[in-house]
Amino acid sequence: MVREHQHSHADWIPKGKMRLPFASVRWRKLIQHPEEATLWNRRQLEICVLSQVAEQLEVGNLCVAGSDSFSDPRQQLLSWEECEQRLPEYCERIGIPATADEFVKELRRQLQEKAEAVDRGFPTNAEVTIGKDGEPVLRKSAAQQITDTGRKAGFGRPAGPSRGSSVATRPP
Repeated sequence: MVREHQHSHADWIPKGKMRLPFASVRWRKLIQHPEEATLWNRRQLEICVLSQVAEQLEVGNLCVAGSDSFSDPRQQLLSWEECEQRLPEYCERIGIPATADEFVKELRRQLQEKAEAVDRGFPTNAEVTIGKDGEPVLRKSAAQQITDTGRKAGFGRPAGPSRGSSVATRPP
């Protein structure tokens, strides 16, 4: 539809049979004519569709047939040797250990520290109890808050194909 109307100067175009299952509610409000359900804002539709294409290209769920003939993105990567040379400075700048052993040791220290803090707070935590089977039980209100927070953060949306799946565009 975007290609069909690419030379149009009209602000509003007929919706036709096209659906936008990937578009958020906010996008749909921008695209949909406020009074006429059969019309879409051409410019907003273009931006919505092209934004989705860019996002899907970026995460690897979409590719452009023949694009590999232009350049190989792997050629822009650093060699393994250069990565190893830069690693100590990079780790120092972001504040993490530079060796695998020290990194794991630091993660274990942080986990232990967090577990001890949770243990200290457990006696006064009214949201969690220990069930008959010895497992922790989250009160419904706390569980509902977690569910609501996840939904608001977008975790409730159905997931699409995973990165690197075989989903690709087909030539027109």
